[in-house]
Formats: sequence, C-alpha cells, structure tokens
Amino acid sequence: MLSAGIGFDCFSTLEEKRTESLRAWHSGGPDGSAWNAGGAPLRCELKLRAPCAGTATLRVLGNTKQLAKREVAVGVGKNVLDWQLPSKAWEPALESSAAPFNVLLISLGGFLTCASDGGGERYHFADAFLAGFSGGE
Repeated sequence: MLSAGIGFDCFSTLEEKRTESLRAWHSGGPDGSAWNAGGAPLRCELKLRAPCAGTATLRVLGNTKQLAKREVAVGVGKNVLDWQLPSKAWEPALESSAAPFNVLLISLGGFLTCASDGGGERYHFADAFLAGFSGGE
C-alpha cells in the first residue's frame, strides 16, 4: 500500500476559486463549503510517489457514482496526475445534508503496476475526503 506516497485533492475550475481546496473546507460557503461551484468542472490532482516506473490505474468515485477511470504511465519518484471531472458527472452525485450545503464523498482508489524490469510488483493506493457545495446570491 502506498499510503505515505500519495496526496489527493480537487478544486473548482472557476477562475476565482482555482486555489480553493475542496478537501480543506476553506471556501466562501457555510462552514467553508465551496460557494457557487456548480456548472463548472472540478480539477483533481493526485501526487503519487512511485517506487518504480510503470502504470497507474485509478478510479474516482463521487459517493457511489464512478466519475473517472484512468490508466497512465508513471516514473520513479514524484508524479503529479491532473484531470477534470465534468459538472454533468459530479453534480448528479451530490447528496443533501442536514447542513446548508450538499455533500460529495470524493474517493480515489487504484494501483501501480511496476514495469517488468521492476519485477512486476503491484502497489495499491486509496484516499477520500468529504466536500461541501453551497450556492446562492
């Protein structure tokens, strides 16, 4: 398991919100939820420290709905993988909450398969966080 070798977060793609981490809850909505992020894709980023070169296969879920599936080549050491989740994929997965915002449990799971010269080893990785989304005037 590569638990110490990953970092995962998502951000709005709206210009004024691009640096607001959904994981950190430091946005302008109630309790730090993302404010007026609807209608725009989310940009997700995985920082993966790989012990070998090979292929990373990953899947992103929003609550229980699959939002993305990718397979990418990675090198030894630090890799930064970046992709977008279209609003038409993540918005329908939102769930209401008792708080004044909707929530989305964004989870990432996958594995790294080392190239044959790395022995063909396989390493699993996973991470998740709860994001809040609110809107209004």
